[in-house]
Amino acid sequence: MSVKLHEKYDSYQDFIGELDAMLDELYPYIVEVHPKLTTNLKQLQKGAHSIAIWAVDYDHGTLQANGYWSALRIGLNLARLVESKYQHLRGTKDISGIEIDHTLLLLTDYFAVALDVLQRLRDDSVANGLELQASSVSYFTELFTVLLTLDESLVASMYGKYCGFWLCPGSRNIMITCVTAFSVLSDGFSSIFKCIFNSEYRGKVLAKLIKSADISFLKKLGFLMELPVYTSLLPYLLYGNSPQVRRQLRIERQNEWYLSICNKKVSRSVDHRHHVYRKSKYVRCKLIRAQGPHRQSLVFHCHGGGFVMGSPESNEVYLRDWANRLQGVPILSVDYTVSPQAKFPTALQEILDVYLWLTSRRHQVKETLGFHPKHIVLVGDSAGGNLITALCMVLNDIRNHKHHRLHVLMPKSVICVYTPFNLTLKLSPSMILASCDGFISAGVMLSCFEAYLPEVSQCTENTCSDYGLLGKLSFFAFEDYRFQVYETVKRVLEFLKGFAEFGKLRKSWYLEEKSVLKPKVERLYEITSNPYISPLYYDDFESLSNIDLHLIALHFDPFLDDNISMARNWKGNVTVDVLDGLQHGFLNIMPFVKEAKDGCDLCFQRIVESLPDN
Repeated sequence: MSVKLHEKYDSYQDFIGELDAMLDELYPYIVEVHPKLTTNLKQLQKGAHSIAIWAVDYDHGTLQANGYWSALRIGLNLARLVESKYQHLRGTKDISGIEIDHTLLLLTDYFAVALDVLQRLRDDSVANGLELQASSVSYFTELFTVLLTLDESLVASMYGKYCGFWLCPGSRNIMITCVTAFSVLSDGFSSIFKCIFNSEYRGKVLAKLIKSADISFLKKLGFLMELPVYTSLLPYLLYGNSPQVRRQLRIERQNEWYLSICNKKVSRSVDHRHHVYRKSKYVRCKLIRAQGPHRQSLVFHCHGGGFVMGSPESNEVYLRDWANRLQGVPILSVDYTVSPQAKFPTALQEILDVYLWLTSRRHQVKETLGFHPKHIVLVGDSAGGNLITALCMVLNDIRNHKHHRLHVLMPKSVICVYTPFNLTLKLSPSMILASCDGFISAGVMLSCFEAYLPEVSQCTENTCSDYGLLGKLSFFAFEDYRFQVYETVKRVLEFLKGFAEFGKLRKSWYLEEKSVLKPKVERLYEITSNPYISPLYYDDFESLSNIDLHLIALHFDPFLDDNISMARNWKGNVTVDVLDGLQHGFLNIMPFVKEAKDGCDLCFQRIVESLPDN
């Protein structure tokens, strides 16, 4: 079963027919005004004809969704943009004084480069069994760096006056607002009016910033997400004091099962005489619940944020909406430690510890929740979706452990929203979209991966699961209120310390020379191929066939192909919903954009469908 939330064409001929009719009618009117634009559009039109034939090879059933389809849809939106710009020329004989839009020309130049990259990915796919992901990480070095090192004027065209032209109006306005804010923060408040009113200048500022995005840039964005205006004031304005239960929990960690960097399977400490050292004895969680019958069911939630930012509080804007409508079914949101303070596998280990406590049937569980859960639904967006899927695989490996099988209450359903399932840097067509996305650009995405992944040199047999966790201060070394004050002050000081350097550019790891970058990417693959990091490469999907998988993906998202490939791999019941016109992270803008609210409602619908009737 699949819900397709976008225009559906009966065949690629229908799609191409609409594109051809639009452009062929337009060409006679723009050829004299803008001959170079006409030439570019004809080149893209020819490429679209080829892509339309390929795209169907990668469909999941009848679902017209993959990176090739997304490229076509962006191309169709580009044609509509050109038509809206020049349709007034129809019937015009005097073309003198007609304004030439150079930004449109730059856009078509940009997509001509992207088209060439897609062609080369297709050639590789044909030679390797029609997989969406490239056969080798070497394509990252050869192809992705082409887009990363493009002339800034081409990249800037994506963030100027036509920023997000492929999105719905509400999403586009949000993207323009964010792009403007980022450019002001980067260029300094002395340029605030220039950034606001000069779209071309704003695009150039952001093109520079995004190309050199690093972890310090991401942490500053994370700090903005944790400001009280978003974590407290906005949820209060939306929901008042509901739902009734919104309290923090401290979940005690377990020492029996542990994850390590080098081992691609969960291990039991007793089997290896391994003492698992925890620098933090507890994991903080947020319990959100409205009044009503619980039905012994629970929603287990992990937030997104690229592994480097986010908290239960910064996601309450939609969690409280769900909790109110779930009428008694609690949501437990895990506040796992984000990177780079703690690299893989710390976050996943913390999530595993919480889940094993939750299903342990200890008295404390019933005392805390009022019941022992019998029906658990895993929900995660973006990085959180990656973590809950990996959790499902860890639990499966525990129950099938060769030396000590443990009866584990497995989740009934897994619901993933715009989730990356492949962190190996094996390119896919939709990944190319990251080079033009204002929210999750190529630089931002790669910086997130860098922050989350451990160094290859750390991969030793003695590496414990909490390697790299926050220094000497235990997470709960203070009383809760004192700790919160400490953390708030610490974040403010860190933010102010780096604020002046917000726009200073650093040479990011992915902008190295090819001779340096290629061996680095190949070494990274040694650890990113771990299925607990890249769940797409799990080796035992068959044993998960009794678990339902619900994927909510986006047409204009770098991780669309990850979701289509995961749907192909999953052996149990799977649904794939593909939303149109929205960008990565739409759950966090659901109060402001109708289409985002509709997407949030769809996620809620999938949760309800995953719960028992009584």
